[in-house]
Amino acid sequence: FAYLAWRVSKRESGLAAEQAELRPHLVASLNTVAFHDLPPDTLVPHEQAAVVFDITNNGRTAAHGVRCEFRLEGPLGAPDPSMGENLDFEASYIGPKQTIPHTVRVSVYSYGSATARYSCICDEVGESEGVVEFEVRHRPPIIRKRF
Repeated sequence: FAYLAWRVSKRESGLAAEQAELRPHLVASLNTVAFHDLPPDTLVPHEQAAVVFDITNNGRTAAHGVRCEFRLEGPLGAPDPSMGENLDFEASYIGPKQTIPHTVRVSVYSYGSATARYSCICDEVGESEGVVEFEVRHRPPIIRKRF
């Protein structure tokens, strides 16, 4: 009897692993940090940038009702209100191996290491969390041509 129970248990754990493989698996990664071109007479005290993340479904099935929230740490903060509002990422569908970009506007207080903690949920699985570490480098100088 113990041997049969062990075989059933082993088969059930194999099925559970197979089902877990089929579920959506949402991850975020850094795409780019792009600085905004502001007029020289702007009153915004800090440089403004857009941090673009790629949200990818690395699973083997589609994710429906996707919502992701990003919390930035380090030399970045909320943008000047005149630069716009940040909204959480929402998508009704992300297919297997599909990537969708999401932009978070920030004020750049200083340069160096930054961290983004993210949390994603969808209808098929519970919450998936992760950390994206990246560098905020000095903005390259703007060269203006005179004609």
